[in-house]
Amino acid sequence: MKLFGQGRDLEITLRLPSLENLFVAPGLSPFSPEYETYGDLPGVDAIAARLRSEKPASRVVVTLELPGDVMEPSLERRTAAALARYCHVKLNALDRDIREVTRHGTRALLLGLLAVLVLNGLASSLETSGDSFLETVAEGLRVTAWVVLWVPISLLVYDRWYYSRDRKIYRRMEDMEVKIAPSPPHGDGG
Repeated sequence: MKLFGQGRDLEITLRLPSLENLFVAPGLSPFSPEYETYGDLPGVDAIAARLRSEKPASRVVVTLELPGDVMEPSLERRTAAALARYCHVKLNALDRDIREVTRHGTRALLLGLLAVLVLNGLASSLETSGDSFLETVAEGLRVTAWVVLWVPISLLVYDRWYYSRDRKIYRRMEDMEVKIAPSPPHGDGG
């Protein structure tokens, strides 16, 4: 059985003004001609955005293009280790966020279900009154009852989905191969 993305490599090339900009935004203004080259995101955010927009790949290789004067033999290993530490911290934070969203979503769901029972009970008693105003209020109570459930559904389904998606991205980044190359001169490939 072939898994989705199996056998496909994704290669990402990212030009950075300095290695620190892998984790910190370059701080360039759009008035700077270098803004188009480097953008305004830290490198890890640019990599994460690219991984979110691409189909899953079995292997991810990121090449960081840096000024030639920073090149040294252990730079790739140290950068990969720093990136792994960064992803580990992000994954721990996402795990905490997922637990918190689950806890709040569960509480909200229990309160929402109680609200649905109470509001629908009130609506049922008003519906049979024969008064058109009270029947309208009953219909409003029924709609309100279901709207109350939107927050827990959003927390337990959509928020958890986004956190889970980000966990997958950081796991991919944690395992990706890191290469470092000297930046080409400004006129080449910008």
